[in-house]
Amino acid sequence: MTMLLEQPITRGTLPLPLMRVDLRSFDQMIAAGIFDHSVELLDGLILEREVMKPLHYTRVKRMYDRLLRQFDGLATTYCKVPIELPSDGRPQPDIALVKLKAGELDYARPEDVYLLIEAADSSLERDRDFKGFLYARDGISEYWIVDLNAEQLEVYRNPDGQGFETRLTLKAGQLMSCLAFPDMLIDWS
Repeated sequence: MTMLLEQPITRGTLPLPLMRVDLRSFDQMIAAGIFDHSVELLDGLILEREVMKPLHYTRVKRMYDRLLRQFDGLATTYCKVPIELPSDGRPQPDIALVKLKAGELDYARPEDVYLLIEAADSSLERDRDFKGFLYARDGISEYWIVDLNAEQLEVYRNPDGQGFETRLTLKAGQLMSCLAFPDMLIDWS
């Protein structure tokens, strides 16, 4: 069964940042080895990424492998590859489905992204409230969160600049398609 959210997703509590920088400075710090890829830039804030637990890693790997095969020749599938947001953001979503050739010479941007997916256990609030707000504000057309604890999929669509107008919730075993490929059902479990 699906549910529509009556209120848009909005910005939640802010995680504790390491520091605030712009994209250029962030790239310079990464290149200089000051930070490794265990951090990401969200809204100009350098934040530590949560360590993946075995269930998280296994589910992300399984989804990535499925999407890689399913969208071969239609889209590029990334796993833990940064994208670029206009609001000083360089998040590393678990999975990104992007236009072919997008990001080959640079980072994929919102207009290149068909779908972003995060698998969440302990990061659910951060992924839903903080990242969801940023993705909606920066024009990501579709964002999915696989809630590993509840065994459900949260689908967010129709960004309005402050949040997503539409939220669908699916239970394990239900298939879903993304807006860009409505005839292709995706097994997210």
